[in-house]
Amino acid sequence: MGFICFCAKIYDAVAELEREYILQRQKEGIAIAKEQGKYTGRKKTERPNIDKVISHWRAGELPPYKL
Repeated sequence: MGFICFCAKIYDAVAELEREYILQRQKEGIAIAKEQGKYTGRKKTERPNIDKVISHWRAGELPPYKL
């Protein structure tokens, strides 16, 4: 049982390290793309009725799962 736990911890550490490498490469790639003017970020979502929906929800006329 001890060996299996040790192996799981090693696997977890390697996976965490790999995730950090992926995030670092992603940040570097985004920085390069921004310098080149190719990255503008995520587009804003349009919500034309959001104020109306929120007011109905606050008034209790609209259940939360319908938002």
